[in-house]
Amino acid sequence: MQPIGELKNNKKQSTPKIIIRGVPLKTDSTVAKRGCETIQIKDVLKNFLHSILKKSKNADNFLKKIVIEITRFLYRSRKTIRLVTVIFFAALIFNVLIVFWINNNANNYTNDNENNIPAKGTIYVKDLEIYGENIKSEAGKLYVDWGELYPGASTSTSFNVQIKSNVDVKLELNVTGWTPAKLGSYIKISWDYNGTQLSPQQELPVTLYLNIPSSEEFIRYLVENQITAFGFDININASGL
Repeated sequence: MQPIGELKNNKKQSTPKIIIRGVPLKTDSTVAKRGCETIQIKDVLKNFLHSILKKSKNADNFLKKIVIEITRFLYRSRKTIRLVTVIFFAALIFNVLIVFWINNNANNYTNDNENNIPAKGTIYVKDLEIYGENIKSEAGKLYVDWGELYPGASTSTSFNVQIKSNVDVKLELNVTGWTPAKLGSYIKISWDYNGTQLSPQQELPVTLYLNIPSSEEFIRYLVENQITAFGFDININASGL
């Protein structure tokens, strides 16, 4: 038997224990005990790393499948892709040529006097009389020769109006009979009459203004429809009060 002093020394030299989350573990072991279960820490770490690696491989395989499918689709559709590419570039070249042609003709219209457009406006009146050096007569009709115009041009003509009505009147202006018809949506005609009341036999000087636009849309219309001249009717009426 060992002496009592030696037994006490042996108890003091026994292996110490460390408590982790209430589970006693030996310092020289990698095994944790919980009741009847034994957990191998190395196995847990190994399984965790294996799971991460497996997910990473699955993602790589998914990306590879996408790339392969796209490559196969492009290969199967190579003829269609070539056709679409050819059509795209052909349309692009065609549009460039059209724009160049329109711009070239527009420059001719604006810079070449030979391509100016003559304009004539027939004047119809009611209950009044007009006269002046800018008013011309042909085949019993009165008209204004606006001369040769070009995109961006502005011109005017003046004449006198004499009231032939027996009552006080105001003047009304209405422009109709555009030739070609669509030109009426581009060209503007106005006058300086301000709505003054006119008495019978009263005379009044009036000026008409004609403005030709210079927009790309208007020039394209002239070029595409080969407009070489245009005309319209100017209706001036005396309206009773």
